[in-house]
Amino acid sequence: MLKCLLTKEDKIHVAHCLDLDLIAEGDTKEESLTNIKLAIEDYLSFVAENKLEQELIPRFAPLKYWKQYFESVKKPLIEDYRRNHSLPQIESVERVVYG
Repeated sequence: MLKCLLTKEDKIHVAHCLDLDLIAEGDTKEESLTNIKLAIEDYLSFVAENKLEQELIPRFAPLKYWKQYFESVKKPLIEDYRRNHSLPQIESVERVVYG
């Protein structure tokens, strides 16, 4: 599964495929997603036609975009976990092993 970061810069929606370092824009979130899908299809077709898989897949985006992606997915995951799980109750500790 390819990971995409969606952002909004001024009035433009930006979709950034982090695994291939491709960017597409649109006036709406949906348009930017449609455009990134087309960009990915075109890129993968070009790579396959020219037998460049070894050189161009993957082609990762810079680290700052990955950090932004993981920060954006981390918050809802933590909130969901907290909503659905309580802290375990510790009744006793029988043995502690240090490695």
